Amino acid sequence: MIVNFHEALPSSSATTPILITTGTLMAAVQLSQYIIQR
Repeated sequence: MIVNFHEALPSSSATTPILITTGTLMAAVQLSQYIIQR
């Protein structure tokens, strides 16, 4: 887990695809859990 989120986000564009991928994966997990609970 990232302790200090803002310090772990440099302004370089190299981390942007990683953040997008992580966000997409987390959203997919939450969506799948929502579908399973129905």
